[in-house]
Amino acid sequence: MTNFDLFLLTIYFLCVTYVLYQIINSFNDECIVWHEKDQLTKLLQDLKLDDRIDISFKFDGRYEFHKFESIVVIVKNKSNEYPIYLDWGSSSITDFDNNSRRLTRLVPGNALDLFQEQALSPIAPGTTSKEKVVAEDMLTRKGDDGPLEPGKPLQDLSKPKKPGDALNRYNAFMGLEETLKFSMSLMLRIVNEGTPNTGYGIPIKCEFSIKKLHWTAGLPWNPRDS
Repeated sequence: MTNFDLFLLTIYFLCVTYVLYQIINSFNDECIVWHEKDQLTKLLQDLKLDDRIDISFKFDGRYEFHKFESIVVIVKNKSNEYPIYLDWGSSSITDFDNNSRRLTRLVPGNALDLFQEQALSPIAPGTTSKEKVVAEDMLTRKGDDGPLEPGKPLQDLSKPKKPGDALNRYNAFMGLEETLKFSMSLMLRIVNEGTPNTGYGIPIKCEFSIKKLHWTAGLPWNPRDS
């Protein structure tokens, strides 16, 4: 083999390596999100609300980083007599740095002002509420007077530009070494005998985890709902 042949072979392997790197990188942006059920179960038991309400959340099987845009909140009123109200204006969601952001119920076609107060959502006795929620700072208006729509993901999973704790956390997350955490505070107004018509507000903290998937999860033959 001549020096020129060795040179061509080197270039070939470099090109193959680069192509493989690009393929892996294109599949390296998927994660799963779940709710920490045990934490919420204990909290409701401690508040003596486990026989009154049931709270759960619906997620897709997995997400591309930029497509994790909302959470479906499901609240069941177990009471046969009294309603429950979801107080969106007093509910919030955190980012990975534990900064609080206002929680917003996503209403299709909503063209209202972002600063307008959100109405309470009543849950009648024996019924269930299912609402899609986002963080207020995600929303942008489509056109001058169009509906409000999510303009960015619910949690920022992009690489931080500056060195520090956020970058270290990101690198550990991408290396499958760390699970990221955030939380939601749902303000429920519980109505009982002797309470005001809209009840007393009780904040319910719900904790969530995000884990990055191995890049092979993004290959076409792996179903998205797995």
